Amino acid sequence: MHNDLIKEAPELIRAFVAASLKGFIYARHHPDELIAAVKKFSPTVDEAITRREAELSWENWVTPNTAGKELGWMSDKDWEQTVEVLKAYGGVTTPLEAQQLYTNDFVPTGSEFMPPPAESKKT
Repeated sequence: MHNDLIKEAPELIRAFVAASLKGFIYARHHPDELIAAVKKFSPTVDEAITRREAELSWENWVTPNTAGKELGWMSDKDWEQTVEVLKAYGGVTTPLEAQQLYTNDFVPTGSEFMPPPAESKKT
């Protein structure tokens, strides 16, 4: 999102973020519908790969630094680590601070935005 849009239409941004997060959570609870929606727009995708990509994504929704927070809430520490990786391996050479890259101002609050608990891994 462009900074001008954030300044000009903050309620639009809030509504978009809330709807997106509700969609992510819904898809987590209804993976078959997620796969059907993906196939609708990309008919050649492999359903098993799409399912596994979604499962891997869900495993990374919560970090130790975001536990107990609503889906979408970001941690300074996580972003600081990301910036270090970008500087070390991503070719970023300009000064870059984590706080330049994200905001929690638009993350909705409430129990309906809490990520579902992680499923135990099969061994």
